[in-house]
Amino acid sequence: MSADPVPPPAAIDPALQVRRQARLRRRRRRLGWTAAAVGLLLVIGWVFYLSPFLTVSRVNVEGAHVATDDQVRQAAGIAKGSSLAGLNAHAIEQRVAKLPVMASCHLTRSWPSAVTLQVTERKLVYQAQDAGSFQWTDETGAVFNMTKDAQQAPIAHLPGNASQQLRADVATALDSLTPQVKSRVQAVSASSSDNILLQLDNDQAVFWGSADQSGDKAALLPVLLGQGGATFDISSVSHPAVK
Repeated sequence: MSADPVPPPAAIDPALQVRRQARLRRRRRRLGWTAAAVGLLLVIGWVFYLSPFLTVSRVNVEGAHVATDDQVRQAAGIAKGSSLAGLNAHAIEQRVAKLPVMASCHLTRSWPSAVTLQVTERKLVYQAQDAGSFQWTDETGAVFNMTKDAQQAPIAHLPGNASQQLRADVATALDSLTPQVKSRVQAVSASSSDNILLQLDNDQAVFWGSADQSGDKAALLPVLLGQGGATFDISSVSHPAVK
């Protein structure tokens, strides 16, 4: 008895074969593009982070007047040869801002090899005289520098145990003055936050009182000064007095 004949393999639909080959080609292209993209990213990463051509060779400092450029660079701690792209700008800015004279710092990269540190120093509002030195005080009442010689700013006579609040209140009063009046202030004294007294040139004195309503007091004072007088009491804006 003879065996049944084996049927021939089913013929593959030519259209199906074309579609399979097209899918295979697309898959190969995707793999090729993916490999190329990964390679490109690796090259870019090497160029920006490891290449010797994009490293720090110069650190510029702008805006420093009290602090020296070298002090700013030292605080920044940027080593020459560091990767320009790899710098932690926020951490560097914070380190520089910790210098007592600094209010803020902003870092910018100048490709291919430079860094610029743009700093803003604290503003001198008045100088508190203490034991032969002058304490530079900003608008918040914070002391940020000391010198043996007086600067072009009002001299404040405060109690030796003056609180931060008292220092801040004196700064608020002085910082609210118009430029014309501020230039006339020779000294300021305050035994308490409610007893701020400004000494102007021409032997004129202004009893400011507290730092409350300093903006209103600063706007009122030039008007009163224009009326003449030696003593001006603006501790109460609604009831000023001139003598």
